Amino acid sequence: MIHQNNESVLKKVSGEWIQESISEIEDLDKLKQYALIIIPELGPLWNNHIGTFLTRQTLSRLLYLDHFYREMLRTPDVILEF
Repeated sequence: MIHQNNESVLKKVSGEWIQESISEIEDLDKLKQYALIIIPELGPLWNNHIGTFLTRQTLSRLLYLDHFYREMLRTPDVILEF
């Protein structure tokens, strides 16, 4: 944790800097606890319901990647994933 005040926390996670409010951190922890309780009860198709536990940031990132890849398909080139 680099900086903390009453409103937000700036930290580096998996090589990325993120800034979250204290309430977002608490809400994410609650969401994680709910997911850990509910996912085992969903059975073998648990991944069909994983969207239930996405945050707005994660959903936004997935939508951005979808848009990015669709734009790339319009350009004749090679797609590499690292």
